[in-house]
Amino acid sequence: MGSPAVLRIVKEHYEEHARILVLEGDRERLYIIDHHELLEIDPKCSKIIELGETKLCYIELGEVCEALALTVGDRREIISLRLLAPIDRDPAEGNPSIAREHCLNMLTRFHQHQSQITGSLNPSAFNKFS
Repeated sequence: MGSPAVLRIVKEHYEEHARILVLEGDRERLYIIDHHELLEIDPKCSKIIELGETKLCYIELGEVCEALALTVGDRREIISLRLLAPIDRDPAEGNPSIAREHCLNMLTRFHQHQSQITGSLNPSAFNKFS
């Protein structure tokens, strides 16, 4: 097993009250996108980290995007979106705005699928910078 990839910040971008960090390694590019949204129901998590009443939940949104949700007590919210892809197959081609749009589209599809399953309303959005 090789050593872990080293990522470095190559760009910090701001738009619509969101910060997007772009990190790159030798072969991979990672976008970390600020996104804050309340959730009405518990999402299906691919990985969970728990500490007491606090739970971090990774939600796979599709091929390259995931959301990070935080649950404390009865409050559930998405706090971040991420896009991780090989540099040569990056759907955003290094553009932070396109990465954000791509993951938001994947998140919208996730919400539509969740609401079909549960019959619940879409979550209400909010922005921590407002």
